[in-house]
Amino acid sequence: WNEPMIIDELLSSVKNDQSIYLLARTYYLTGDVNKSYWLLRNSSIEHLPAAKLLLARCCFDTDR
Repeated sequence: WNEPMIIDELLSSVKNDQSIYLLARTYYLTGDVNKSYWLLRNSSIEHLPAAKLLLARCCFDTDR
């Protein structure tokens, strides 16, 4: 198992703001910026400051 698979399993069993952010951050840190971007854009965690910052990083890295 690798980190994104473990976090993805966590998200499927416990879907909350923290697990969504953790999965998005894991995708970002493992180089899958597009997956992180789409997860953040299609979730409702924009009220978290850390999620806003991560989304901004994803936008910068992907020229969006």
